[in-house]
Amino acid sequence: MPYSFHVCRKLIPALFSAVLLLPCMPLSAKETISHDANASLEMRVYHSLSPQNSNHSAKNSSHLILTYREPIRLEQILADTLANISQLPQSSQETLNEQLYWTGASVFSSLQHPNKNEVLQKLNQLATQTGTAAEAEFYNQLQQQILNLVIGQRLFTPLDYDRVRINKNANPLVNQDLTLVLPNRPSTILVLGAVKQSGYQTWHIRQDAASYLDKAMPSATAENSYATVIQPDGNVEQHPIAYWNKNHHDIAPGSVIYLAFDNLPSGFSQLNDDIVNLLRNRAL
Repeated sequence: MPYSFHVCRKLIPALFSAVLLLPCMPLSAKETISHDANASLEMRVYHSLSPQNSNHSAKNSSHLILTYREPIRLEQILADTLANISQLPQSSQETLNEQLYWTGASVFSSLQHPNKNEVLQKLNQLATQTGTAAEAEFYNQLQQQILNLVIGQRLFTPLDYDRVRINKNANPLVNQDLTLVLPNRPSTILVLGAVKQSGYQTWHIRQDAASYLDKAMPSATAENSYATVIQPDGNVEQHPIAYWNKNHHDIAPGSVIYLAFDNLPSGFSQLNDDIVNLLRNRAL
C-alpha cells in the first residue's frame, strides 16, 4: 500500500467544543470508518499529548503524518508508524529505546470531545451555587484539571501491534483521518474528583485505589464505598475502598482514579457519569 510521510511542526488548535455527545463504539475488522472515497487519508502520530510532560506545547508541536491514497488496514498503519517513528524531531535515543506502552496507546477520530464544555460549565455552576468555599474549591480544582487534559473522541479498538497482526477482528479497515498516540510507559496515575489534593501521584506496583485516595484526602462529599478506575485502555472499573468491602484490584500505570461526588444537587445527577466518560477518552 503506497503511502508517504512527513514531520509536521505546528501547534494544535483549540481542542474544545460543545456539541451533542456521541457514543464511542468498538471497531471490528468487518467495519469501515467512513470517509470521502475521493480524498486521501492522514494518520497523525504523537508520542504523547499529556499535559504532564515537561515542555508540553513544544512536544505537541511535532508529529508524524502518514498519508494514504485509499482505505487501509490498521495493521499496516501501525507497521508504517513503527518504521518511521524515529523521524519525529522530539525522539531522543533514550525515548526510542523505551518500550512503547501499548496498554495506553489510543486512536482518535477527533481531538475535540463533544461533551467537554458542558461538563466544565456544570462544574462551574456547582462551584458558584455551593454554600461553602471549601466545597467550591473541589469543583474548581476538578474543572481546571479536566480543562488541561486532552480529551477527544476515542475509538476503542485494540492497538497492540501483535494482537492486531494476529487477530482479524482487531484489524479494521481505516477510511478516515485519525490521530494515533503511542506513549511510553508512564510512571504516574492521576487522581481526580471529590478529593482535597487532586493530581498526579507516583505509580506503585500492587498499590490499590484506597491507598492513592488516602494521599489525595477524600472530601466529606465523596462517595465512600467505591472509586472509579479508568485503566489506560479506557476500561472502566469499580474498585471497593471501604473497610467492609476492601478487595485488591490492580491499577496500571497511566490510569485515572476518579472519586465521585455523593448527593449532587437536582439537575446534576448524571455529572459523575459524564466525567467518567470524558476521562476514558483522555490521551496519554
